[in-house]
Amino acid sequence: GERVNVLVCDSQPDPGPAMDHLIDVVGVPAIIGPALSSVTLDVADRAIGSGTMLLSPSATSPSVTDLDDNGLVWRTAAPDHVAGRNARRRSPRPATQTTGHSLPFAP
Repeated sequence: GERVNVLVCDSQPDPGPAMDHLIDVVGVPAIIGPALSSVTLDVADRAIGSGTMLLSPSATSPSVTDLDDNGLVWRTAAPDHVAGRNARRRSPRPATQTTGHSLPFAP
């Protein structure tokens, strides 16, 4: 097996310096994080341009799927439309269309 090292960086409030450090100084082959879709999309170009794999544990925006990423941007959570469809299928009551929600609201 391969040896794996973990280096934790604080990316708050701006992930740029952490990305620069991990890519330019340390030379990591992959970065786990960020958690938010918006931040994943913000830093994706930096990772793609350097050939660094970017793995988000929770980015669900469909825009992540549409990235021209050379196979470098991954996520472990299903996109919003897949998660919503699966939740609707598992709902005990039929979905209703009220105020734009696809799941029924139980008061």
